[in-house]
Amino acid sequence: MNNFLLSMIICLDNSSLDFEFYEKTLREFANSFGYHLQIDGEPFQYKYFEKILDLCERLNIKDIGIRVNEKIDESQIELIRKYNIRSVMFRYDSIYVEENTNLTKRCNFPTEISLIIDKKNIYEIDKIIKWAIKKHINLIVLERGIIAKYRKKSIDVLSKDQYRYIMEKVVKHNHEHRNIGIALSHCPNKILLHKDRQSDFKTGGCSAGIISCAIDINGNIIPCLPLYNVVEGNIKNDSLLQVWDNSETFNKLRNRGLLKGKCGKCTYKNLCGGCRAESLYKKNDLLDEDDTCWNENVRG
Repeated sequence: MNNFLLSMIICLDNSSLDFEFYEKTLREFANSFGYHLQIDGEPFQYKYFEKILDLCERLNIKDIGIRVNEKIDESQIELIRKYNIRSVMFRYDSIYVEENTNLTKRCNFPTEISLIIDKKNIYEIDKIIKWAIKKHINLIVLERGIIAKYRKKSIDVLSKDQYRYIMEKVVKHNHEHRNIGIALSHCPNKILLHKDRQSDFKTGGCSAGIISCAIDINGNIIPCLPLYNVVEGNIKNDSLLQVWDNSETFNKLRNRGLLKGKCGKCTYKNLCGGCRAESLYKKNDLLDEDDTCWNENVRG
């Protein structure tokens, strides 16, 4: 296997597959040197959730984060503490975010929040940061609008200039403040703002199909959550690693030489690669340019 699967998202809820399919998949993930696992959806509703956590512990998958939308209680916090879960993440727009963050603050459990950035909240980031500091939040994850398709939300997406504005604001904040971090999710061109660090990177940007993939609620193997309709297999019938190694789509994503338009000509294509979901939904081509990028430093 030439491409190691290092990071994976698994979505769980009360309708998810039987444990045996996740057991097989997680064993394959561990055999591929997988180390970062994000468990999404409503994992506490899944009847085999503790078995999943116990298996991860036995497989030495140690870097695990959990994202939940439902209201949780202290017993659930103690369950994930028992298995050394790195953090729990809540969506900022959840009706339970106040109760959940009050609980994690009281239990002194590492907490993150996620927020889809749109034209309505882009200029409220400072207010959100103040709220998060008060709640002892460890990390704010700002997601680009493309994830809204997966989460079945309708939003007013940012313009090219607004994407640059929020990315520059995040870089400036993280440089000046250490009490709370802000991360940008599904924003591969953020590397363009790290002018002082670009020499440290040989490749980077979008990791979908390159070092990471996702398993949706139905067991479908997809490159990432925004590319929820690019189904390359299903863990009920397919080997995760065989799909990972042999998927034509995954192999195309790994070859940045196939990128088209501005992304194909860009000086930074190996550091960024653009958002493949943006190109698919706007141009019906997974390999076309990401027209949300402001960079004009392209070869002729």
